[in-house]
Amino acid sequence: MSHRVTPPVARKGYHWANRIRGYLHSHILMRLSGLYCRMFSIRAESGVFPLPFGLLLKWTDGTREEEALAMMVARAMGLPVPRFLSYGHHDHELPGSILMTRIPGVTLDTVMRSLSESELSTIATELENYIQHMRSFASPYGSSVCGVDGGSIRSPRVSGRLIDPSPDLQSFHHELLVPASIRWWVGKEDRFRQHVATYEKMTNMPHSIVFTHGDLMHHNIMVQDGHITGIIDWETAGWLPEYWEFTTALRGPKCHQEPPWRTLMRSLPSYHYDTEYDCEWSLWQLTQDSFGY
Repeated sequence: MSHRVTPPVARKGYHWANRIRGYLHSHILMRLSGLYCRMFSIRAESGVFPLPFGLLLKWTDGTREEEALAMMVARAMGLPVPRFLSYGHHDHELPGSILMTRIPGVTLDTVMRSLSESELSTIATELENYIQHMRSFASPYGSSVCGVDGGSIRSPRVSGRLIDPSPDLQSFHHELLVPASIRWWVGKEDRFRQHVATYEKMTNMPHSIVFTHGDLMHHNIMVQDGHITGIIDWETAGWLPEYWEFTTALRGPKCHQEPPWRTLMRSLPSYHYDTEYDCEWSLWQLTQDSFGY
């Protein structure tokens, strides 16, 4: 299968310029957002600051300049992503901020249970098409598992929320298993060994490295009139094994009656990762105390 050439990754901004933009974001745009929201009775989520003229400022604990780079790459690929306008750097104790365009609609999680079967089917088809489109691009970093710029990957699934780039899948899987320790399994050592053995099956499975959103949950998918209007929050994007998009989106306790979101994800034609999900489930049992959420 031939792959498309991935759009080039933009260079990061100069530090001094990012500091100036950070000052403008925090001292002017945030205050403007407060006035705008009060004037039009807009309720915004924490870390999200709506602005006039279809703009939005994001300033959350996960905002890094790498997210802006991922947004630009994803948009250049033809995905429905907010247009990046500027990145602001703040004090080292604080995360960065991103000024972007606003995507119309509401997040899928807020309306999913009220949608018709026909609308859900349309959204599932569109989501499948976007996932397949993302996977049609070749990684410029070969077999490496890494961020969009070849650097670290942000993920709440690991201690410190950052995964260093790995030269290959085997190294990546080893890195994820590092936090596991038998000392937390006193009296349950056999279960610990079973989980380790289950997860280590992953090392014998061949997987492609594909462009991945990394948190493709229903709260990061915007919809309107029964269609997807955009995919937001690219802070966890990178070049990751093909199963990662699905197993991360399906994270949570196993149950007999799955919520609609997980049912939708499992119904997609590109989902064939039940074995990988079982392996990841064992990994989560071994390392969940180190998760960042």
